[in-house]
Amino acid sequence: MIIVWIIYALGLALRLWLLYCGYRLRQFVKAQLRQPLPDSSLSVTLIAPCKGIDPGFEENVAAVLSQQYPGFWEVVFVVESEDDPAYAVLSRILKENSPPRACIKVAGVTENCSQKIHNMLIGLAGADPRSEVFAFVDSDVRPGPHWLAHLTAPLGRFEYPASSGYRCYVPVRGGWASATRAVWNALVSTVGDPRRQAYVWGGSFALRRQAYKRMRMGRLWSKALSEDSLLTREVYRAGRKVAFVSQCMIPSHEDCTWREGFDFMRRQSLVARVYTPRMWLAGWALCLSYLVPLIVTAAAALWLLLGGRAEYCFVLAAVGLLYALDLAVGAQRRKTVKQTLLDCDFSKTRWMDTFGQVWVVVAALWALICSWRSRKMLWRGRVYTLMSPQETLVE
Repeated sequence: MIIVWIIYALGLALRLWLLYCGYRLRQFVKAQLRQPLPDSSLSVTLIAPCKGIDPGFEENVAAVLSQQYPGFWEVVFVVESEDDPAYAVLSRILKENSPPRACIKVAGVTENCSQKIHNMLIGLAGADPRSEVFAFVDSDVRPGPHWLAHLTAPLGRFEYPASSGYRCYVPVRGGWASATRAVWNALVSTVGDPRRQAYVWGGSFALRRQAYKRMRMGRLWSKALSEDSLLTREVYRAGRKVAFVSQCMIPSHEDCTWREGFDFMRRQSLVARVYTPRMWLAGWALCLSYLVPLIVTAAAALWLLLGGRAEYCFVLAAVGLLYALDLAVGAQRRKTVKQTLLDCDFSKTRWMDTFGQVWVVVAALWALICSWRSRKMLWRGRVYTLMSPQETLVE
C-alpha cells in the first residue's frame, strides 16, 4: 500500500497544481479585464486566410470588418483560388458593404508549407508599406468590436514583439464529441502562467513588422506547417515574450463529429511533437500523472473491498477527494472563460466539465499516442508530413 499512496500523492499534487494554475490565470484575466479600452495608434494590416465555408462564416467576416480601431488599418482576405467557395462569399460581402481598405487576394496552391501559411505570406507581400503591425485572424472565429485594439496594445512595449489571444469552442447543438473537443481545448489553455510564458495561437495574434523582419519569419514560415508554434519558439529564442491578451479570447461557434474532434486533437499533438517537444512530453506527463493515480487508487479500494477489509472506506474517500478536486478545477476554468465571453452559452459543455474530465484526458492520451505513431496529417483537404520544424512535405 505504500506504493499506492506514493502514486496517489502524485495525482493529488497534480490536481492542486492545476487548481493553483487556474487561480493564477483567473486573477490575471480579472486584472486585464479591468483595464480601460486602449488607444492604440499603430498602423495595422489584418490578414485573414480563408479556405472553404466555416460555420457562421458570414457573421465572422462581418465581425472582422466591423472592428472599431482608432488608427489606420486594412483587411486582406486571402484564398487559395477563385474556385474556393469562400471567394464568392467574400466578393459578395465586400461588394454589398464596400468597406474601406479591404481586399481579396488569390494565393494559388502551396508547395512547401501549409496552405494557411502560404495564404498568410501572400497577404504579407501585399501589406501596406505604412503598416507597423501584422495581425492575423482565422476565418472560423468571431472577434469582438475592440479585438484589434486590444490585440495591438501590448506591442508598444519593447519586451512584446508579439501578442495573442486564444480560441474557446462553444458547441451550438452540443453532443459528446463537440463537448470533448471544447473541454480538451480549454484544459490546454489553463496550464501554466501567462505572466511568465504565453504562447502564440494562430487564430488571433499580432506581430511587429520589425520583429517579423528581424526574426526572418517569412523565410522560416515558407517551409513550415505551424505558424504559431514556430513564432513562439523564435520570440523566446530572441529573449523576448509573447503578450497574452484576455480581451482577445475568441469564441468558435461550431460542432464537430467524432472524427473531426479527434483529428483536431491529434493534429495539435503532432504539431507539439515536432515544434515544441517539451510541451509534447509535458502532455504525456500530465495525462499519465492524472490517470495512473486515479486508476491505481480505485483498484486498491476495490481490492480491499473484495477482501473484506475495512480500510477500503478510507481509500475510497481518497478517490473521492481526487474527483472533488477535478470538479473544483473544472468549475474554476468555466468561471474564467465566462468572465471573458459574457454573451456565450456554455451549457452544452457543463456536464462534460463536471463528469467527463477523465474521458477527456483519456482522449488526449490516445491523441498523443497517435501523434507518436505517424508524422502525417490531413488538414482542410490536404495531406502534410511534418519532417521537421523547417521541412513540411505537401501531398
